[in-house]
Amino acid sequence: MKLYDYNLHEIHPNLPQTVNPAHVQVLLRENSARIGTGIDMRRPVVINFPGGGYAHLSERESDPVSLQFSAAGFQALTVYYSCTPDRYPVQLLQAAAVVAWVRQHADELLADPENIYVCGFSAGGHLAASTGILWKEPVISETLGVDAKMCRPDGMILGYPVITFGTFANPGSFHNLLGKNQPPQVYEKLSLQTRVDDTTPPAFLWHTFSDDAVPLENTLMLASALRAHMIPFELHIFPDGPHGLSVANTQSSLVGSETLINPHVSEWMKLAVEWVRLQSHFE
Repeated sequence: MKLYDYNLHEIHPNLPQTVNPAHVQVLLRENSARIGTGIDMRRPVVINFPGGGYAHLSERESDPVSLQFSAAGFQALTVYYSCTPDRYPVQLLQAAAVVAWVRQHADELLADPENIYVCGFSAGGHLAASTGILWKEPVISETLGVDAKMCRPDGMILGYPVITFGTFANPGSFHNLLGKNQPPQVYEKLSLQTRVDDTTPPAFLWHTFSDDAVPLENTLMLASALRAHMIPFELHIFPDGPHGLSVANTQSSLVGSETLINPHVSEWMKLAVEWVRLQSHFE
């Protein structure tokens, strides 16, 4: 395995300059004929976006997540995208640029260019879902100078994602992304359940019933929109657990906090890995 770290302007020089520099960390699985993977194996890719309300990036939702996807045999990337005071569409452009870069460099990354999955948690879930749902936004192709299809992920893995503005919103995430005191229609444009269409990729969704920071309705509203457009999805609702569980084990919990360790919820990772394997026919 190799570890690489790239400033996002190395990924794409046309990305806007930001107050908070952004970078991507790549955990690159190497192939070996000696252990049965062969030299030509192309692996599914999971691109992870940690949460943090677009105010900061949670370290608990970065390495602990990507390391498990890497252990499953996938190429795993973590995008440390720009947060406030950098505003939309900076984050969407950064995410889209990484997806396109992986597809363009699939040979070097030993990646399957038809099996690129975005994964995100909380506000990072909003960004991952935005990448899958808003991939046709003109600002992406105009800024990056690539065919929009290069930026479309093949699937979304969303944990307790911020999706909707309004009654069930996590308002801080929208304020950090778009600024405070905007007209409601500005926030509603990024209320993602209203933006799903027939080109949205399949999704793996999970949430806890008791999440009081990002209400379960966020995930349910997205699932309903996916169903309305006949977009396949897998949905898991766990009965207990606070917001921000990440992989829900000792690797992602806070020091001295047992509430973020939940063996039942931690099963989501095994289920997500199985879902990617089914989508990609990867063994």
